[in-house]
Amino acid sequence: MCSKLDLATLRVRKDVNELAKGKFVCAHATTQIEFPDGVDNLLRILISISVGDIDSPYANGDFQFQFDIPRTYPFHGMAFLRPPRPVLPHIVWHPNIDIHSGQVMFSILGKDWRPVLSINTILLGLQ
Repeated sequence: MCSKLDLATLRVRKDVNELAKGKFVCAHATTQIEFPDGVDNLLRILISISVGDIDSPYANGDFQFQFDIPRTYPFHGMAFLRPPRPVLPHIVWHPNIDIHSGQVMFSILGKDWRPVLSINTILLGLQ
């Protein structure tokens, strides 16, 4: 039987593989994934989104998000669910980003989180 850590790692691998295969594609942005702790820790991810030359205040911008994924991903017990929490290392004005902390503020990162959602769902929202 797998431990919760094993399940979290397996799910992260699945999410990253789907992203690499282009299943979640956005025409105006490209995404890069890094594992700063190496392959021994897939629960800490740096994701860079580069926005193309479009008619947007974010055009030609590069944005990095740090995902610290809980060992209980995609579940957090019976009563509480806790999704990965992306944080920008620098401050950007965006209606879904807290100007003081850089914390991404999507409803799916809180009360609306469901285990069927994934890292890719969050990335699509950010793009």
